[in-house]
Amino acid sequence: MISILIRNKNEAKLLEKTLLGIKNQRADVPFEVVVIDDNSSDNSVEVAEKFGCKVVALEKKFSYGYAINFGVNHCKYDIVLLLSSHNILLSNDFFDKLSLYFKDANLAGVRCTPVTNIKQVEQSLEAPILLNATTYNHKENWGDLLIANCSAIRKSVAQKIIFNETIRSNEEKLWSLDVFKEGYSILSNVPCYYI
Repeated sequence: MISILIRNKNEAKLLEKTLLGIKNQRADVPFEVVVIDDNSSDNSVEVAEKFGCKVVALEKKFSYGYAINFGVNHCKYDIVLLLSSHNILLSNDFFDKLSLYFKDANLAGVRCTPVTNIKQVEQSLEAPILLNATTYNHKENWGDLLIANCSAIRKSVAQKIIFNETIRSNEEKLWSLDVFKEGYSILSNVPCYYI
């Protein structure tokens, strides 16, 4: 069971493509789509509603960390796929794969692989990278930490260890480091592809 959490502001045309990518999933697991909207003035809300999404408006000024924390609390499932409204899922078995990865109770998050990064695509074909407090090397692995535009997180962990709401970027990478301190792991560059 997966919640797809999409952050959006005035990206109706791209949002529609993202939602089509979700609609084309072969999913054997129940899922929901939650769109966190930052007061869009275009027809984003109408597009989301046309696809049956739950739409929730942000209650205070946007920050990436706040949007994630706020959105996670509106999701009903423990696996939450974080997406930006301009990302399109290419693998049509995304949800089934993510469900399998999260069978490991110690896993806090999974980073999916952008097809635009050849190095990460090649690495994903070998084996995903398991990162934790023991294996993480800042110089080598900073780029392998979670990214909020296409990573999945465990809701129960995100509610205990919240995302930083005061910084402008890298909130998801800092969250990865925080979960390592609590004994959790991150799986990076899994063969779930997106653009």
